[in-house]
Amino acid sequence: ALAHGLGRALGRERVAKLAGRRVAWVGRRLVRHGGLAIALLHLVPVASFAVANLVIGASRVRFVVFAAATTLAMLPIAAALALLGDRLAETARDPTATPNAVGAIGLAMALALIATSLARRVARASGARPR
Repeated sequence: ALAHGLGRALGRERVAKLAGRRVAWVGRRLVRHGGLAIALLHLVPVASFAVANLVIGASRVRFVVFAAATTLAMLPIAAALALLGDRLAETARDPTATPNAVGAIGLAMALALIATSLARRVARASGARPR
C-alpha cells in the first residue's frame, strides 16, 4: 500500500526514470485491464512487489482496485503456504505423517505452476508484448 501511494505521489514520469522504460507499457495495460492485470503482475514474477506496486500507483489505478486484485491474487498462494506449514508442523510432531508433508509440498508446487501457467496464457491472449 505504501509503494502504491508513493507511485501515485511521484507520478508516471519519475517512476519511469526509476523503474525503466517499460513502465509506460505496463501502465497502459494496468489502466486498460485493471484488476486482472494487477493480479497477473503479482502472480508472474516480473518485478519485485515494491517496484510493481510503485508502477501500479503511478498508473493511476484506484487503491480499491489495487487492494482487491492484490488480495485475490495472493489468496491461493497464502492458502498453499499455510497448508504446507501445517503439514510440516504435523510431520515435526509425528514423523510418521511424512506423506502429508510430501503431499502438501506437491500441492503447493502444483498450485504455483497452475497460477503461473494461467497468468502467462492470459497475458499472451491479451497480446502482452512490450513496445
